[in-house]
Amino acid sequence: MGEYPAKFIREENGRYSVLFQGRGMEGCITCGDNPEDARKNAGEALALYIETLKAAGEKVPEPSQVTGDDILLISPSAD
Repeated sequence: MGEYPAKFIREENGRYSVLFQGRGMEGCITCGDNPEDARKNAGEALALYIETLKAAGEKVPEPSQVTGDDILLISPSAD
């Protein structure tokens, strides 16, 4: 499994929203109280999203090549 690009957005309240980028990843979103929390939650959300797609018999999208200053590459985690 590869690393998936995710856009980290600092909200006005100081929290971070995380939106995974690329075709087929539109439903994979999460948030966190700070950058570290958001990154941890992103790995967990990605793992759950992939697991849900597989359980439904749907194709898991390949990681896209989106880049940018607010984009981090995230690997699925079970933590």
